[in-house]
Amino acid sequence: MDLPKIELRSPPHGLRFELPARPEAAAFAVGDGTIQVFDVIGGEVTASRVSAALRQIGPRPVTVQVNSPGGDAFEGIAIFNVLRGHAARVNVQVLGIAASAASLVAMAGETIEIARNAEVFVHRARAIVAGDAPLFDKVRSYLIEVDGAMADTYARRSGLNITNVLALMAEETFLSADRAIELGFADRLLDRDADPKPPRPIIRPTVGTH
Repeated sequence: MDLPKIELRSPPHGLRFELPARPEAAAFAVGDGTIQVFDVIGGEVTASRVSAALRQIGPRPVTVQVNSPGGDAFEGIAIFNVLRGHAARVNVQVLGIAASAASLVAMAGETIEIARNAEVFVHRARAIVAGDAPLFDKVRSYLIEVDGAMADTYARRSGLNITNVLALMAEETFLSADRAIELGFADRLLDRDADPKPPRPIIRPTVGTH
């Protein structure tokens, strides 16, 4: 799928995006053609590390496994752009949750698979700001711009109307696997979850004779 690069002007001085806290150890791993994104975007998971992982993998198809609460929107946008620039096919697997900036990373997949019990979470950009009143005015305008860039990416990837996407973001929406597929935020279930359940054996009561 041909998605354009996300471009934003430089943020106002004094603006930073909130990184959610995680008590467990950091997790970013690279295997044979697989990148595991299992931590905060902008913490252990950065565009530079993803770029280095892609160089290590080389011009081969890559699978990006995601279970992340999100984090820094700028870092998420940069990772999206890095993945979209990879020379070979990128497949994304949402294994737990692709929330916030991590949901944006997930949109970079030419195919997006999702576990049956996983979720995608989208919302408006949020930030921590320290400064005077004019700065707050600038930040408000900038956050609206970031919202628009993210919504455009979701809309292009899903095929939804951008107005509907902005409404989902405003409502801070959790999308179950089925709902994510229905709305175009994922393409299909993981193979192991898409396989039909084996039929239950039919047990017929035996009738004895006396």
